[in-house]
Order: sequence, then structure tokens, then C-alpha cells
Amino acid sequence: MIDISTATKIRPVESRPIQFSIRYKLLLIVSLIIILGLSSIILLVTIFYKSNSEVLIQEYNLSLARLAGIQVESNLKNTSYRMQAFYSSITQKNISEKDLQEKVNQFFSKNPRFLFIGVAKKTETDYKFLYEFTQEKIFTDNKIEMSLMPIIHEVIKEEILRSFNGTSAVVNASSKFNFPVLALVVPAETNSEEALILYLEPTEIMGTFQSALQTDIFQVFMVNQKGEVIAHSDDKETVSMGNKSDVPIVKKMLSSNVDNGSQKYTVGKEEFLGSFQLLDFSGLGIVSTVESDKVFEAIYQIQRRNIIITIIILTISFIVVYLFANTLTVPLSDLVTASRQIEEGNYNVKITPSTRDEVGLLTKSFIQMAKGLQERENIKNTFGKFVNREIAEKALHGELQLGGIKRNCAIFFSDLRNFTGMSEKMEAEQVVVYLNEYFTEMVECIYTTNGIVDKFIGDAIMAHWGALYTDGNDTGNAIDAALLMRIALINFNSDPEHPNRPKFRFGCGINTGEVVAGQIGSQKKLEYTVIGDAVNLASRIEYMNKEFGTDILISEDSYEHVRGKYKVVEMPAVEIRGKSKPQQMYAVLGKEHDPNCPKSLKDLRQMVGIPSQE
Repeated sequence: MIDISTATKIRPVESRPIQFSIRYKLLLIVSLIIILGLSSIILLVTIFYKSNSEVLIQEYNLSLARLAGIQVESNLKNTSYRMQAFYSSITQKNISEKDLQEKVNQFFSKNPRFLFIGVAKKTETDYKFLYEFTQEKIFTDNKIEMSLMPIIHEVIKEEILRSFNGTSAVVNASSKFNFPVLALVVPAETNSEEALILYLEPTEIMGTFQSALQTDIFQVFMVNQKGEVIAHSDDKETVSMGNKSDVPIVKKMLSSNVDNGSQKYTVGKEEFLGSFQLLDFSGLGIVSTVESDKVFEAIYQIQRRNIIITIIILTISFIVVYLFANTLTVPLSDLVTASRQIEEGNYNVKITPSTRDEVGLLTKSFIQMAKGLQERENIKNTFGKFVNREIAEKALHGELQLGGIKRNCAIFFSDLRNFTGMSEKMEAEQVVVYLNEYFTEMVECIYTTNGIVDKFIGDAIMAHWGALYTDGNDTGNAIDAALLMRIALINFNSDPEHPNRPKFRFGCGINTGEVVAGQIGSQKKLEYTVIGDAVNLASRIEYMNKEFGTDILISEDSYEHVRGKYKVVEMPAVEIRGKSKPQQMYAVLGKEHDPNCPKSLKDLRQMVGIPSQE
């Protein structure tokens, strides 16, 4: 039944004796369910049903408010981001009218539900619009006069003025349009004297409410800190712009010290169950309410149907288990044995289905699962050879997204000397073999010091410390890696097992500074890397090894991080392309207290085989 590869040594799994067969266990369980289950259901429903159902409904109500809150907050923040991106694109220097109009057209074509977007600038006592753009099609389709806009702006004037102090706001502007419209006011990120104003049809927000509802007996609405309705699952409520501050659940939300909660309350003669979720955006809150009578009536009907269905299913199950329990024993035992093998790490397990029922399907699914686990393990192991293991783990778990963040890290470049000339005298296969052997030794030094190999550029290596994680000693780790690579290269060149292998020499450049680290590329092809001026400087420092006759050079910024820890030789300041002033560099001899550290550059050159004139 089970074919297990002998290539992988797996610790044997203990076989546990079975006291009772599955048939007797299933029959006993089904009998107990029939006898105790139905009687317990009747008793418990009579005593505890309403209170338990109330708790469940409140949990669902709270989940509904949370779900709507998360989606609405995400939508508002995403809309704010799009506004900021549009603002940045139209406020570029020397932008032509043609380019400006093209950007406006693109913005509205990508956001067909946006009515108007404008940029307001703070004046001494008021504000004025620097830009005003409207989506004329919506105004035409809804017969809205453009002359109405100044009146609408006046309605949200207070929120616009507050935005100059860094406050965002969402306002219900539906009454002036006679259909649901929201006004979103956010401060400009790059200019505190300017604010962005957007009018939009809240289709996405309203759609969020509707998609969150499982039935129309629930009502979901969003209010501001004054209890005013901003959006409602009922369009009429949105347009009427009512105030819910007198509703008990809204009162509790506005005075609450926590961001969510639930309450049972009465309005008139009707009892409601309500929950709220405060948003981390402009003081908004989501409220979900339902009438108790409607909820319990629906649940009572479901309960009655479920009892009938339960009785039928249990009766049929009892008969089926009695007749076919024996056919389950063997395949289930095989599944247990196979699952134990997978638990021990052996995914190369094959099980032959012995039945054509659900157990047979389960067996086939188990086989596919084992293959999937094996493939995933192979992918992870293979992927880890192409990128850093930590990056591979994060990528497989979907934790790396497109974009980057600023980091202070140490950047390292190394390059082989005269490798092009040497490679011309060798066969292509030999070049690849020698490079792979060289890279194996060098990469191990980088990994030993917690570095990340960014990429291989021909015979060059780019690595960095501190971008994905840091231990607070990134520059020291980078220099330690370079020193380890120096020793590894000396041993590499003197390896008696490869007497015909060419003698390699390298140059290393290290710089410490601010970079942008993250996934760079497109959604289909990403590369985790670091970019920035600090990276360019590290590359150019590496090149200066040729001029100075050295093998490890560090920048002045790197030296300041490790001052007193390494023996260095200050090199003459040189002009470097892209830098306004000469750059000071230091040749690293070794660690300060290393007895084997070269005493001078002459000793270093003799140690690593650098000619006196390079």
C-alpha cells in the first residue's frame, strides 16, 4: 500500500495499538449523539438559547462593524494616497498646460467616480483654490450646475481651514447634490500651506457596506465625531444627512475610550443590538445595528430546520456507519501511517487508494498534498540558492511588497582584477567553474557575518548589511566579511588540489549611508536590492583599489562607525565623479588587536600579491 523512498533516512514511527475498532467507535458516537444530542438541544434551547444567540449576534455584529471599518479605512487611505500622487504630478516644476491636462484626464479616467478635485492654498484669513478640476460627464449626467461648487465649498470651509493644521476630514455633501457624495479633505504632504479637496460618489464605501451584509435586517452606517451620518447602507439615509448622536450605541462610541464595543439598547419600543468600530482616520466610526426581534425570528426558523436536518443526517449516518465502517479501517490506517511519515519529514510517500468513495478521494488528495509539500520544500531549497534565505522565506509568505523604505546600512562591492584578460585564455566552461568556486568561498564569508548578497555582476559581488535586518554593527560586519574574504582568497589561490587554477586578486569597497531598500521591479519580476548615492559611492570606492594598490578600501563615513577597531592607512583624498568635494578613504590592514595584521601597506601588498605598481 505505501511506497516510501529509501534514499531519505526517516526515524521509525512507533505503532500504537488500537483498543477499539473504528466501527464500534463510530456506532457508539452516533448512538450517543442521537440519544443525548437531541434531548440536550431541546433543553438548552429552552433555557439558554436567547442569551447565547444574543452573544453570537453581537459577535457577528461587531465583526460586521470591524470588517466594514477595515475596508472603509483602507479605501479612504488609498484614496488619500491617490490624491497625494495626483498633487505631486501636477505641481512639478515647469509642467506645461498640455501635460497638466493630460494628467487630469488620466486621473479622472482611472477614477470615474470622482466628481471634483482641487488644491487650496491658505491665505491670511481664508483660502483660495490654486487648481480646480471637475469630471464634466458626471455633472452633465446628473444635471449639476458648475455654479453650485462655490456654495458646496462653503459648506466644508471649516474642514478645509482645519486641514492647514494637518487634519484630514470626511464630510457628507449629499444634500447639495441630491445623491450620495462625500467630500474628502486632506493636507498636502509636501506643503503645509496647501490642502487637497475631493468630491466623490461613495460607491466603493457603500459597496463595502452592502458586501459586508449577509441580510438586509442589518444596517451599517458611518458617522463623524458629531454623530452626523457620513454614509449609510441605505442611500436615502445618506442623502438625508441625519444625526445619530441621540442613538445609545452612537453615544457610547463617541464617549468610549476603546475603539470598538457592543450594546443592547432600546429606541421607542423596539430593542436593538448594536456594535461600533472607530476608524484611525478623521475620527470616523462604523456602527452596525439590527432589531432583536428580526434576528431571533430568523434564527428560530433556522433552528427548527436544523433540528429536522440533524435528525435525518444522524439517522442516515448511523446506518451508513453500521454497514460500511469496515471499509474505512484499512485505508484510514494507511493514511495515519503515511501522515506520521510526513510528520517525520518524508514527503516521498505513495498511497494506493483501495476504495472509490470519499476515503478514496481523501487518499488521492493526500497523495497530491504530499507531492505539494515535497515541491514546496524543493522550491524553498532551490529558491534559497538564488536569493538570501531570509528574503526567500519572506517572499514565500508574501511579506515582501513592491516598493522600498529608507535604511542606513553598509554597502559592499568587490571585483576581480584582470579577470577579463584571464578569461580570454580559458574555455567558457572553465571560467564558469572557477567563478563558481570563487563565489562559493566569498559568499560564505558574507553569510557568516550576517550579510545579504544582493547580486553578482559578472565577476563582481554586491552585498549589504542592515537593509533587511541589523544587529547594530553593520559596518563592522561588512569589514569583517572583507577580511575573511581576504584570508579565504589567499587560501583559495594556494589550494594544492587546484595547481592549474589562475591566481585571483580582488578589490573591495565599503561605504555606510542611507539607501532605499526593498522590492524593486514590477509585479511580475521583483528584486530585493538597495539603491541610492551611498551605493554608487561604494562602487566607486572599490574601483579606487586599482589606483592605490590596495584590496580593501572604506569610506570616511564607514571609518567613523568603526574608529579604533581596525588598523587602517589614510589614503590621499581624491575627486570622485558625482561628489562635490574630494573623498577621504582608508585602506584596511586588519583588526586592531590581530597579531597577524599586516604592519604596513607594503606588508599587505606582499601578503595578498599586489604588485608595487598596479
